[in-house]
Amino acid sequence: MLNGELLLKITQVCYFCIVLILPFASYGYDADGHRIIAQISLSYLSKDAKKRLSGIFGENYQQLFLEAPDYIKIKEQNLDSKWMKNLHFVFFKQGDEVFIPEQHCPNNQCSVAAVLESRVILQKAKYSLTQKRQALRYMVYYIGDIHMPMNNGFLVDRSGNKIQLQKNDLSYVSLNWAWNKGLMIEKQQKWFALSGAYRRGIEREQIQLWNQKKEPVEWVMESHQIAKDIGYNLAQSKKYDSAFIKKAMPIYDEQLKKAAVRLSTMLNQLYSAVD
Repeated sequence: MLNGELLLKITQVCYFCIVLILPFASYGYDADGHRIIAQISLSYLSKDAKKRLSGIFGENYQQLFLEAPDYIKIKEQNLDSKWMKNLHFVFFKQGDEVFIPEQHCPNNQCSVAAVLESRVILQKAKYSLTQKRQALRYMVYYIGDIHMPMNNGFLVDRSGNKIQLQKNDLSYVSLNWAWNKGLMIEKQQKWFALSGAYRRGIEREQIQLWNQKKEPVEWVMESHQIAKDIGYNLAQSKKYDSAFIKKAMPIYDEQLKKAAVRLSTMLNQLYSAVD
């Protein structure tokens, strides 16, 4: 069971959390990727959701969406919050076919728990405005991480952080970096322009299909399957080159759009059933 209220612990000192620092470590979509997810999701919010968000957070609630990556980065720089890097990932072992909280999300420290706990805090009236602001930022951010395939890979290689790929200039990057950072760099466009292009490319049929999976546990298993089927297979060449980028980019793009659609759907459902 996913017990406890993770976000209420963030201001407390975590003395027993061990944070593994790896070379070439990456922790989720590039900040621009998270902003794109936020921007697209805003365009899919229902009138009721917009009204509720405005009533709770004020007319500038949109800023909470867009500032989420900067907020998380600042929180992680706090020595007492180093453990938060664990929230970016769900690590699996070979043969895992289902999400088991005790195994895949120990101490509620994973992206799935971050989103589920955020939903609880946003839904319940007993939490303070400060807690709700934090919860909204967390939901926006970690739904993105759930949809990044190489944040949901295997424990043995720390979701690709231990797998090195050679670039054309003979330097090396990790498989995780290639997906989380490298592919966005290849876009060579401003995030705001990209968000518009992504939004225009989303079809109604895609929204209906993507929303058939309604819960973070389903999303993370979907991402893990993509990591197994595509992410690790592309790494077999040991190269981060044009061939890698060509095959990975369509998956990257679709996962980013899925995250945006599912974020807005979760909020629309949440604010149609608030206590």
